[in-house]
Amino acid sequence: MNKPHCHSKYNYEIMYVSSGKCEVILSERTVTLNAGNYIIIGRQHPHLLKVQSADVLNIEFCIQKSGIPIDDIEADFPKLSLIFAKEFSVYSDSGEVYTAIRE
Repeated sequence: MNKPHCHSKYNYEIMYVSSGKCEVILSERTVTLNAGNYIIIGRQHPHLLKVQSADVLNIEFCIQKSGIPIDDIEADFPKLSLIFAKEFSVYSDSGEVYTAIRE
């Protein structure tokens, strides 16, 4: 079995399933994602993607402002903090997210 991947204290990840089905293993939980589902994985949370038959768009990104700790950025943007402070959040897309990330 592959080892779980863990991001630095600044990096986050979005996994979007455009077709098929996959599993994301986070700590002691396994989350099943179907086509149209996406997951946002917070910083410093070990995770492992298991794909048997799926197309998954994976976006890793960094939220950092030079010289300002990430905790201060999250404090300045409370709505952002609600999403990114969690270990993970799973959403279902009505089509808007897929259209936006494809472009």
